[in-house]
Amino acid sequence: MTSFSSLTSRARVVAQLIAAVSITGALADCGGGESSSASPGVRPIVMGILSVRFIVPAASATATGRRRRIQSVASNSKGLSIAVYKSPRVSNPIALATSVVDVSGGPVCAVGSGGRVCTVPIPAPVGSDDVVVTSYDLAPVAGTIPGTAHQLGWGAAAAQTVTAATSNSVSFTMLGVLSSVGVSVALPLVDPSVSITQPVAIAALDADGNVIIADTYSDAGGNPVTISLSIGGAGTTTTLSTSTLSSPTSNITVTYNAANLTTAQSTTALSPTITATPSSGSPGSASFTVAQQLSQFPTAGSGPASITVGSDGNLWYPESMTSTIGKMTPAGVAVSYLTLTASAAPVGSSLGADGNVWFAESATNKVGSVTPAGVVSECTLPNTSSRPAVTAKGSDGNVWFTDTGINAVGKITTTGCTVTTYTIPTASASPAGITAGGDGRMWFAESAANKVGAIDTSTGTITEYNVGVSAGGTGTMPAQLVAGPDGRMWLTETSGAIAAINTSGTGFAEYPGVAGSGFSGICVGRDNQVWFTERAPQGNRIGEISTSGAYVSFPTLPAASSAPSYMVLGPDGRMWFVEYQNASIGAMQ
Repeated sequence: MTSFSSLTSRARVVAQLIAAVSITGALADCGGGESSSASPGVRPIVMGILSVRFIVPAASATATGRRRRIQSVASNSKGLSIAVYKSPRVSNPIALATSVVDVSGGPVCAVGSGGRVCTVPIPAPVGSDDVVVTSYDLAPVAGTIPGTAHQLGWGAAAAQTVTAATSNSVSFTMLGVLSSVGVSVALPLVDPSVSITQPVAIAALDADGNVIIADTYSDAGGNPVTISLSIGGAGTTTTLSTSTLSSPTSNITVTYNAANLTTAQSTTALSPTITATPSSGSPGSASFTVAQQLSQFPTAGSGPASITVGSDGNLWYPESMTSTIGKMTPAGVAVSYLTLTASAAPVGSSLGADGNVWFAESATNKVGSVTPAGVVSECTLPNTSSRPAVTAKGSDGNVWFTDTGINAVGKITTTGCTVTTYTIPTASASPAGITAGGDGRMWFAESAANKVGAIDTSTGTITEYNVGVSAGGTGTMPAQLVAGPDGRMWLTETSGAIAAINTSGTGFAEYPGVAGSGFSGICVGRDNQVWFTERAPQGNRIGEISTSGAYVSFPTLPAASSAPSYMVLGPDGRMWFVEYQNASIGAMQ
């Protein structure tokens, strides 16, 4: 199929069709008066010789394949049929003079740099005449256009005054005869998460696949042709800018609206198909693909609690219900490795500076790690009351973690299991998510205190900042944090809001979402937007927010109460997340 760019560029040469055929001639009185054999009172038709000049252009140097640009008439025109009628032709449908001519070469044609110029003599009656010219892709045989020939063009000049003994000329538009329609779109693959409007090219084609450039569409008899446009295969997600064409235009577009994508549609690739159906001729179509938005990979009975990208490019996730650590390739192939302690309930994971994946064992006082090869190790925390929750790689090369059991933040060396803990100033703060900030400190959420804290990795000094209702907002229970693309620390508030705060602790801003949606996991996507999960049944979906606070929500997940929580940008550019209740790993395009 011709590319979009070539089709649209051809639409700029409409003017080249005008005066495609010129008719000039000097007519002499051949009748010489009334015939003696004529019936009384009937005048014979006075005829002259009309010279028809027909230009067959050379093929375009930029043509590709069988689809070429028609400049004035099709470059592969070889046969010509000319008929002259007494005007008006509609009342005088019998031709008074006809001629079938070979215009593929000599003797009536001369070849020049621009193509073939063919001069054809034909009798024409003096008076008011209509002239009709049709062109074909085969030369005549024995004075007849072969039945296998395809008509390529049609032209007519009406009410032309022809006088005797005078040079006469007429000009008119030679129309390409529409045989079929070609359709092309600019983008063959569309991101399902992004609404987009893209151009659509509609090309009228003659019987030999030439692209017809004209002000109107025509059938074999010169009658106007309209083209009806429709789109199917994607429900209400796609719309066309127009539904009917009566002349060429370069302003046709198709819009994909991501907001209209349904839950069922999100789990498969869509193939919207644009069909152009002419009132005369064969229809054409073109499709583009809306990539599958959501992929889900079951991990039966596992209760996946968090997810991170390992140094091996795979997705790693603790399975809290089975006390195993899962590994999944971006293609969805999974294996699991047992923790050393039974019923450890492993949770918040992260990639350590040593290339291993670290995880918290929330039912014990241990932090574990697993190598890319699946070798599991554990470090025991010194306080038996410790209950580590979330781990994160620190800017100092250590693994940092939050500890709900002793209301502290801790760090552990990647070799030797040296542990240091720091008590959070606010009692019973219930520390949750932790991550490295752009200022080099480790930032963590204090869910029960409506605060976030930041700890200096060198001195262990903790500074706390009010968020949510404590800072004049409406949100409560901060859960997870991420360093945003704008330099601020972004956080989810479980009650149903996303918030941001400068690393200086100033400029707290809150962006309320749907109350009770249970905002949980958070990370930065490849589009530099902040992505998050809505864990509560009221949400049960993935969303994103711009740094200016504009929300985009996607269809709810197919399984009710999936409880999506932690998420990470995968090595394949998709947003990967865990569905705790649905025991699945999900990936969002």
